[in-house]
Order: sequence, then structure tokens, then C-alpha cells
Amino acid sequence: MSARLILEDEPGAWVEFTCGGVRYRARRDPMFLGFEDLGQLLENPRILWRLYDESSRVKSMTAAMLSGGLSGQLKAYLEACGLSIFKLALAAHAVEDIDLLEVDLLRIGIDVRDWLDPDGPLSTRRVVALYQDLLERPESRVGAKRMDIKPADKAALAVSLFQTSQMDKGFEHPFLKSPKDLEKEAEQARIAAEKRERMGQDRRRVLSDGSSRSFKSSQAESLRMLQELNPT
Repeated sequence: MSARLILEDEPGAWVEFTCGGVRYRARRDPMFLGFEDLGQLLENPRILWRLYDESSRVKSMTAAMLSGGLSGQLKAYLEACGLSIFKLALAAHAVEDIDLLEVDLLRIGIDVRDWLDPDGPLSTRRVVALYQDLLERPESRVGAKRMDIKPADKAALAVSLFQTSQMDKGFEHPFLKSPKDLEKEAEQARIAAEKRERMGQDRRRVLSDGSSRSFKSSQAESLRMLQELNPT
């Protein structure tokens, strides 16, 4: 990527590119479409016309009828913007992860609204560069989601792996568990606690009743719940 492309990356800027020998002029940032339609550009390349100036739109429609599509123009446009089909897909994923991305960007002093606003100063090219970097970082929200773990820095992960290696087989540090696994364990612990509470209530009822019938029925119920708590 050239330094010129970085310098020209300004809000509201235009970019010129050539495809099939025809020169086109379009908005430099596809976020000009709005975050609702950004991802739709991959599925419906005709949305690209909304980024063109009037003259380029007419030329594009004519070229599309002759060539049978807009895929070539879309690729040429994205390349001129410092993007690609893959990076545009990443931008669409970033919108889907916007709640997590907002927190990650705030940590480094960036307001995600500067990207979501078509007139904002933060370009899609820059957000994608940040998003790609954050995806590789376990301490970030989007990175932890991708790795299916709780957010943790590399030092914490190293300690977790070491502790896991020193424990009995089957032990896994909470940092290495997915949020879904942690929720499942919490639910299992809640159910087990409720069963223990019922067992305690049965014991108290037996002590207050004193009848053999009550004792036997409570004993059977307690044994059943113990088996559920400790399945063989």
C-alpha cells in the first residue's frame, strides 16, 4: 500500500480508478453507503452505483450491460480504496461485532462512531486494519470471541496453560474455557445447589417428624439426588 493512498484517506474524499479501459470516480470509503448497506455490497454489487458520481454511474451501467456484471468494477474500486473483497467481508463482520469492537477501540482512544458515521473521520480501511489486529489478540473482545475464550492477555493465558499442565487430567483453567462452557458450568452448579438444599430440607423434616415412613422416603429421595449429583 502506497503512502499516497494513506494521505488521501480523508472523509468525503473521492477516488478514481480504471476498469476495462473506462475511468470511474467514486466515494473513497464504502461506508458512505451507511453501515446497514456496507455488507450488502458483497451480495448486491449494484449498490456500488450509489458511490459513483453521475457520469461514472452512466458509464458503469452501460459497461455492466455489455460485460454482464459488476464484479470487475467492484474489485477495481476496492483495490483503489486500499481494500479487497476479503477486507470488505471483514468490515461487514466488524459491524456485526460492533458492541465488542466499540469497547476494544475505546481502550485505545478511538470512537467507533467516527466510522459508523459516513461523514466521520475514521475510514473503513483503517478500521479493517485495526479489526484484523484485534482478532489476533486474546485480550481484546473480538479476539476472545474468535478464540472462544474469555478476554485475557498473553501472560494470563501462559499462566493458565501452565496451571492446567500441573493439575490432574481433565482440569481446565477458566481462562481456557469458552463463555458457553462457563455458563453451562454455572447452570449445573445452580441445579446442584438447589438439590443439596432440598436434601437439607428433607433431613430437617425427618428430624422434626420422627416417623420411620418419613425417614425411609426421605432417605430414598436423598439417595436418588446424590446419584444425580455424582453420576457414575
